[in-house]
Amino acid sequence: MKALLRVHRSIDLLKKNMGEGLIGTFSFGLVFTVASLPAFFVVGAGVYLGKGMLTLALIIVAVAYLLVLSVFQSALLGIFQSALYQFARFGTVPRVLRQISCGTLLREGLRLNDPNLLHQLNDFK
Repeated sequence: MKALLRVHRSIDLLKKNMGEGLIGTFSFGLVFTVASLPAFFVVGAGVYLGKGMLTLALIIVAVAYLLVLSVFQSALLGIFQSALYQFARFGTVPRVLRQISCGTLLREGLRLNDPNLLHQLNDFK
């Protein structure tokens, strides 16, 4: 019986915040699609120039850029989904996300190796 209540509660949470989830996921996809365009221009420039080693080097740079971009997108999407669940479940935004602004992230960078920040991101109380 508890399992049915949990499924029902999950369905209610999904219905309640489906719009935020769809808009957020679409926005992340759009932003990172635009951010990936330079990689395709680099590959196009390499193919256009037609130099063997230069083309190969530009393709490697573009692939590395796309890999880093995809890891970054995946991490940010995971943080967004966790924060959305926290908001849907408890009606609050995680403390660490209230303290961090986009300007701060762009100015100082997100230090992923900072154990305090990682602990705060996992602590949704």
